[in-house]
Amino acid sequence: MQPAVSVKEMIRIGIGSFLGIGLTGALTTWWFGASWATPIVIAPMGAASVLLFALPDSPRIQPFAMVAGCFLAALIGVTCARYVANPLLAVSLAIGLTLVAQALCRCTHPPGGAVAVVAVLGGPKVLAAGYGFVFMPVMVNTIILLIIGFCYNNLTGRTYPHIP
Repeated sequence: MQPAVSVKEMIRIGIGSFLGIGLTGALTTWWFGASWATPIVIAPMGAASVLLFALPDSPRIQPFAMVAGCFLAALIGVTCARYVANPLLAVSLAIGLTLVAQALCRCTHPPGGAVAVVAVLGGPKVLAAGYGFVFMPVMVNTIILLIIGFCYNNLTGRTYPHIP
């Protein structure tokens, strides 16, 4: 069972996640336009938001893990989608290779697993973007959310990044 969370902390987490995803989407739309070829905010950013605002001390959400973990996952996922014809084999290979690469680089980031899945199974727009998907939306979303998490956590009394 997880420890109880105070009402104040619940509100802090809820507002942080709301602002994190909302501002990530708004800034990405402002920068690239609403008609951009790929999704403006990808689902794995929701998972990253949980870690970033509810568990900012976790080693899995520290800046290097977040940026490198998402980058590797997107790169591997796009590569598997391009060169492995069977979608089930491609997504399975993408997850397995992503976890190995993240472990080797010491940047395990659970939402990265979801990034790899989206890169393979995200639909025609994601597949058409090819390696551009690594930059937009993956790296753009990741960096914007990271900056928002840094600002919000520190303004609300949670030190981020966590330095052990």
